[in-house]
Amino acid sequence: MWRPNSFPMAAGPAGIEPTQVLYRYDVPRVFLAREGLTELLFYNCDEDEDNERLVFLAKVISPKEREFVSKGELSLRGVLGHGNLFAVELDFSFSRKASWLLNAEDVPDEILPKFGVGIDYKKDWVADSIDQLECFLAFRFSGQQVQGENFSLKQLRDRVSGVYESLKMALLPPEAQGSRKNLFDFRVREPALGSLVLSIEEVDIDGAALAKHLKVSNQKQPEFRSDLLDRRGEIFNFFDWLEKIQTLQSIDAKERGAAIRMLQSLIDILPAEKSDFGKVDISFSNGTKIHHRTITRTEGQRIRTIYNDAITRSEDVAGRITIINARSSKFTIITDWGRQITAQVAVDEFNKLKKNSLFTTGASVVVSGDLQRRKQRDLIQAKTVELDSS
Repeated sequence: MWRPNSFPMAAGPAGIEPTQVLYRYDVPRVFLAREGLTELLFYNCDEDEDNERLVFLAKVISPKEREFVSKGELSLRGVLGHGNLFAVELDFSFSRKASWLLNAEDVPDEILPKFGVGIDYKKDWVADSIDQLECFLAFRFSGQQVQGENFSLKQLRDRVSGVYESLKMALLPPEAQGSRKNLFDFRVREPALGSLVLSIEEVDIDGAALAKHLKVSNQKQPEFRSDLLDRRGEIFNFFDWLEKIQTLQSIDAKERGAAIRMLQSLIDILPAEKSDFGKVDISFSNGTKIHHRTITRTEGQRIRTIYNDAITRSEDVAGRITIINARSSKFTIITDWGRQITAQVAVDEFNKLKKNSLFTTGASVVVSGDLQRRKQRDLIQAKTVELDSS
């Protein structure tokens, strides 16, 4: 049976009396109890049947946490997985034998409750942070590389940047797409780093920039705020729609253009084959209902394939070589109109190019292949490469 590797606290109250049992198996396994004026959540994490001992993790619980845990909407990990808590050893009659004050970081992962598990096993999704249940929009990125000690500052930067850029595009109403200024920013809560949760509490609208935009668009400010809320819901509707399709080629041009714009805005927050996170949970509450969508690595890759197919077309691109990357069989060109394009070449073909004395930076080149339009640098899967010998 697990016990903390530290000295126990001085003796406290002799027994524990549950005030509300949330889960019982032979004895209460998850329950609420009061000690003085404080209410705590107790979770049975281990036991020794031979010696009739039970070990519980216990933590002070807020009224909001109590409400969400009791409804099965907030996981036990969401309460017990951070901050200070107690380990309490009881006998089978619930008499206290020992107590320890700990930090959640000192508790082995297998002793803590599992992520995404609440008291209602029938729910298909349970939040791991109260922010996921309260905020304008919340994103939880999870996977082996975004948990605990493996989490890096670069991963935090990438996820924050991805969410910011995606929402800036996805929430902007179509009539405001041409605005050159940022019409709004996001107020966020402190990220929860056990598995990365980014919670947007509200949208801050730039009044001056919006006033200038409204003068041009003849839109009213209340309508713009309402559009932001509508667009938030449209993101979830869009993912529902994507579930049912395999390609954008069969839909009409106008609908396809709108779908490509939405995909372009969201693609950076989706898990991919080699991304450092394997799943993203997106959620928001409109006060009466919690909306949620889980996108796994498999689904994220499927959506990326749909997007790449939609933005790819055969094309001949002329320009000058600016960078040659022999390690990855790529080179970069800049076109006559100033657009940078990365050319990906098959390894065998690239080895042939390296032997050509004309294949140098500054050389004129025409690349034919499948071109993908991307937000920053376009990508062409080269089929043929013609170097200018003149």
